[in-house]
Amino acid sequence: MPINRLTASWSNKTAVVVGRGSLIPTTTRLPAAALSCCSLLLISLLLLTGCQPRHDGAALLDDYAWRMSNVFGFDWQAPALPVLQPPYPGRRQLQRSVTTTSINLLDFLKLSPCDLQRLLGERNSSLGKVMAESQRLAYELAFIESANRCIRQLQADGDTSGLVQILSAAVRSKRASLADVHWNATWASPEFQTLFSEADHPVVASYWQQPLTELLESLESLLGGPGNWQPGAEESWQSLRSRREQQLGVVARGNYLGQLRREMFQARLYLQAVERQVRERQARRPVCLMQRLSDDGRVMQRVMLRSYIGEVQPLLSALDRRLLQLRPLLQASLQQQSGLPQPMADYWQQVWSEDAGSEWQAFRAAVASHTRMWQELLHHCGLQPGTPAGAGG
Repeated sequence: MPINRLTASWSNKTAVVVGRGSLIPTTTRLPAAALSCCSLLLISLLLLTGCQPRHDGAALLDDYAWRMSNVFGFDWQAPALPVLQPPYPGRRQLQRSVTTTSINLLDFLKLSPCDLQRLLGERNSSLGKVMAESQRLAYELAFIESANRCIRQLQADGDTSGLVQILSAAVRSKRASLADVHWNATWASPEFQTLFSEADHPVVASYWQQPLTELLESLESLLGGPGNWQPGAEESWQSLRSRREQQLGVVARGNYLGQLRREMFQARLYLQAVERQVRERQARRPVCLMQRLSDDGRVMQRVMLRSYIGEVQPLLSALDRRLLQLRPLLQASLQQQSGLPQPMADYWQQVWSEDAGSEWQAFRAAVASHTRMWQELLHHCGLQPGTPAGAGG
C-alpha cells in the first residue's frame, strides 16, 4: 500500500515536534506552566514564520534523513549533487539547416501585383536577414499562403513568364522545410535552452505546488502539429507572430525543467542514501522484533508521520505529478520528429525517457523502493494497517 494512503491509519498517534529532532510523545506529561510556556513559544514561532517561504526540497530531505539517523543510529552526511550529465544540447548541436529559396530581381519585379513582393522585401531587409527563428517560422508560413494566392492570380491573368512554375517550386521547397524551421523555432531556440538549463540553486518546496496551466498551454501550442502554426479565426500573421513570441516568453521565464531535473536527481540520492543506512541497521539489529512495538519504533513512527508523510512524501508526489504533466507532451513532440539530432536523442534517453536507466525512471524506482522500506518497517513493528498495533508493546 502506498505511503500516502496510510496516513489516516495513525491519525490518533501523533506527536508534538519542537525543533529539529526534538520529539515529545503525546504520552509525555508536562507541568501546566511548562505546557503554557511551550504553547506560547510555538505560537510565536508560527507567527514569525507564517509568511516565510517553506524550506527548499534539500532542507526537507536533509531534515528527514537527520531524524532517521537519530532513530537508526547512523552518521548522516548529505550526498553531494554532481553536475548533471548530459546537459541539454547547445543550439549549434540542435539547429537544422534550412534551404533558402531565392527569386532573381526580374522575377521579383514581376510580382508587383501580388502581396508577395512586400513580404520578400521585408525578408531581404537588414532586420529580416537577422530575424529570430520563431519569426522565421511565421514568415515561411506567410510566404506559402501569399505565394499560393499569387499563383492563382497569375494563372487567372494568363501569365506566360514561367513565374508560376518558379513560385510553385518555391512553395514545395518551403513546405518540405517547415518541420526544420519549426524545430529551430522551438527545441533549438534560446527559450528552450533556458527551460532545460541546469538549476544552480534550490527552490522552495511550495514551488512544485504552483499551477502549470500557462506553461502547459504555451508548450501545447508551440509544439502542436501544423494546425497550430496557422492564424486562428480573425487573426493576422502579425498577431500569430506576437502570440507565439508571448508563448516563448512564458517558456523562457525560468529553467523549470532544469529545476525539476535537479530536484528529482537530488531526491533520489537522499532516498537511496537513507534507505541504504536503514537496511544495513535492520540487518544488524532490527528496530522492532516479532512485530512488537519498541521505544525506537514509536519514535520511528512519529518521524514517518511528521517528516516523511507530512513533508517529504508531498514533495515527491508533487515532483512526480509535474513530470507526468509535462513529459508526455514533450515526448509526443519528439516522436513526431524525423531525423532527431543525436545529441538530443542521447539527452532525452538518459534523462526523461521511459528507459529503465533514465533519471526519471531511476527517481520513480527510488520512491517505490523507499515506500516498500517503510511498509517493511511498519510490519516489523506491528504498525502496518491490518496488523494488531504494537502487540505486546
